[in-house]
Amino acid sequence: MPRVSIIMPAYNAEEYISEAIESILAQTFKEWELVITDDCSTDNTVEIVEGFCKGHENIRLIKRSTNSGAARLPRKESAFASTGEFIMTYDADDFLDYDYIEKMYNRQQETGADIILSTLHLCNRKREMNGFSIPKVSFPLECILTGKEATKYLLGEVAISVSGLLSKRGIYLENISSGKNEENNYSYVD
Repeated sequence: MPRVSIIMPAYNAEEYISEAIESILAQTFKEWELVITDDCSTDNTVEIVEGFCKGHENIRLIKRSTNSGAARLPRKESAFASTGEFIMTYDADDFLDYDYIEKMYNRQQETGADIILSTLHLCNRKREMNGFSIPKVSFPLECILTGKEATKYLLGEVAISVSGLLSKRGIYLENISSGKNEENNYSYVD
């Protein structure tokens, strides 16, 4: 069983999904699985992912029969199909530093925290940062927050990001299956 399940929704991502998958393959942490749920892409996304699946048994593809209109349902399907002790969110247009998963996993092991968050940088196709980061550079990433404290950072101006989070499996699944905001297709998108 993998320690970390990386869950990825995908829709018409042929332009960048190979780079996202290669970023996972290059990780120093190797105890992972990648579960990609395609949301009825009309481009070559499925064919690209199937090519990676043939060469890597820890990459799986789920194909939805109807388009959901947002990343929430494909991400949810990937989460429930995953088998890891931890779930990490990841998008088809993301890329990670080579030691990202190792650092996130090690931090969780050091602290015992339920959820580990990191800095998200907005970059162009050349991986050049445009200066936009969540959280802002001044945020003390090494801090450990209670649920109430973390909520304060999320209310109003977003100061922390859940993209790329590492969460204990049970907590993640409980929160996405709680029925909260089921009518809102954009809840739990990122």
